[in-house]
Amino acid sequence: MAAWVTGPSFLRDLYMAQVRHDPGATERLARHGREVEIDNPDFHKRAMTTGAVAGFVPPQYLDDLFAEYARAGRPVANLCRRLALPAEGMTVEIPRVTTPTIVGVQATQNATLSNQDLDDTLLSVPVVTVGGYVDTSRQAIERGTIVEAVLFADLAAAYAAQLDAQIINGSGTSGQHLGLLNVSGVNGITYTDATPTIPELWPKLADAVGKVMSGRFTGPTAMVSHPNLWAWLLAERDTTGRPMFEPSGVAFNPMGTTTNPTDYGTGPQGNVLVPFVASGNMPTNLGAGTNETRIIVADFRDCILMEEGNAAPAQLRFDEPLSASLGVRLVAYGYSAFASGRQPKAVSVVSGTGLIVPAL
Repeated sequence: MAAWVTGPSFLRDLYMAQVRHDPGATERLARHGREVEIDNPDFHKRAMTTGAVAGFVPPQYLDDLFAEYARAGRPVANLCRRLALPAEGMTVEIPRVTTPTIVGVQATQNATLSNQDLDDTLLSVPVVTVGGYVDTSRQAIERGTIVEAVLFADLAAAYAAQLDAQIINGSGTSGQHLGLLNVSGVNGITYTDATPTIPELWPKLADAVGKVMSGRFTGPTAMVSHPNLWAWLLAERDTTGRPMFEPSGVAFNPMGTTTNPTDYGTGPQGNVLVPFVASGNMPTNLGAGTNETRIIVADFRDCILMEEGNAAPAQLRFDEPLSASLGVRLVAYGYSAFASGRQPKAVSVVSGTGLIVPAL
């Protein structure tokens, strides 16, 4: 039978040094390491990759840098005149003067002055509900990181894009807002052209601006279209090869300026007679060929959008409906009313085959 080892051993010293913090064991391990290097000079050159200790190198997840789903935001809704939504009711009534008073020159002294009684018509604006929900497991929320925050953030972004799309092209039926493209009585301008160019489009844009000024007697505050149309404007060049849209102050007498050409959603991208704002919610499937976009030129001070609070959707969490399966339902919704038809002559819409955006 082998004799029982009572003296120092490597494993015993390793235990005593790491667990018992024995200084003698620590010194013997250090001396052992030095002697190994003397006896084998190449020992310290041995390399080891993380693959050899993969179980001790866990992956790191940068949850706060997650890539959110790309949404078009609400650039057009932000142009509108925003008011607080009344606290009660599902319809907002706005009086519109449809028969005005008149005045005229008195033909002779003591002659009867001009007279016409004022009359109004109520504009009924429905309160629209925009919302959505997502079901998830309780385990995902309680055992995950920032899952609930990510889901609510995506619901809020989807809400903003849907509201913007409603402001632009809502049908006014089936619970939708009446969007600017569908308001009766707006100024309509048609641009028909199989090979559109900026010089040919330019008079149509000027006409759209002029019709707001001559019909509403105010100035348009913005021009809105799809980002693809803005890219086409930036790409067009004149006969000398010079871009027709230049950074402000760079070129002499450009047709338009690019003050903020690529910063989407934070303000106008440039100026095309008036500030130009791009919205990815502008349709590109309109017209007979379902391939046209539109250009809206409007005094957005006359486009009244009423929303609750800070315009962010309400966020609700419900545990009970899915409690039997340990599920959680997250809901985001908001109420709004959009008075698009309050002043139809404050809005011009350019349409036609000339707005089939060419491929660049």
